[in-house]
Amino acid sequence: MNSEPILHDNGNQQRFMSLLPATVFFVILTAGLVFLALYDRPRFEALMWEDAAVEWATFFAFAIAGLIGLVAVIRTIATKSDEALGIQRTAYRLIVLGLSLFCLVAAAEEISWGQRVIGFMPPEIFQELNFQQELNFHNILQYVISPLLIIVIICFGYGVILPGIAFNYSTKIVEGPPTVFQLAAPAFCLVPWFALTGVVYWFCDIKMSTEAAELVLGLLFLADMLFKIELPRKAATSQWR
Repeated sequence: MNSEPILHDNGNQQRFMSLLPATVFFVILTAGLVFLALYDRPRFEALMWEDAAVEWATFFAFAIAGLIGLVAVIRTIATKSDEALGIQRTAYRLIVLGLSLFCLVAAAEEISWGQRVIGFMPPEIFQELNFQQELNFHNILQYVISPLLIIVIICFGYGVILPGIAFNYSTKIVEGPPTVFQLAAPAFCLVPWFALTGVVYWFCDIKMSTEAAELVLGLLFLADMLFKIELPRKAATSQWR
């Protein structure tokens, strides 16, 4: 029996063409950030400061990803456009909903839940425990576990290990609805960029490099969401990632 996860003869070519734009985008983005960090450090740092371009780009990446996911869930429930997923329809909706909520929370955390935009004072506990004296939870979370470690776990756990598990299932199951692992995992073309983001978070000591990594992470989740909302259509035509 053929063990290829793509059932149509032209499936590999179609999958390659669907993943190519994301790959090219992240190659260009990463190359640009590395160039600035190495050869134009003042401009690189200026882009990374709070309320500068990169922070807002990160916010919009996460926020748009979250909103797209919420709209997709509402649409699939209303139109039942995910019937091709069979018994995994509920799992698909929960996965997209959970990812959407994560992205919206990440977006809110990036701008301290709008504190600097609206100009309100956070509760006293945030002023005491948060060295930035802002309304965000990731700086308070450091008293329990390093936010840096959490992000690295997300990068490698969600962005690398989960796609590997999904790929293993895809080589064994070629008919019927996808597994939960296949629904939850990011597209395989995003794996190197999740891994690179995790490495930069953990090892890179260039000033403000974590801000650049957060931008890439936000865009990775946006790309991931765009791939996920296409899953019902791909399931209907048996064109898997």
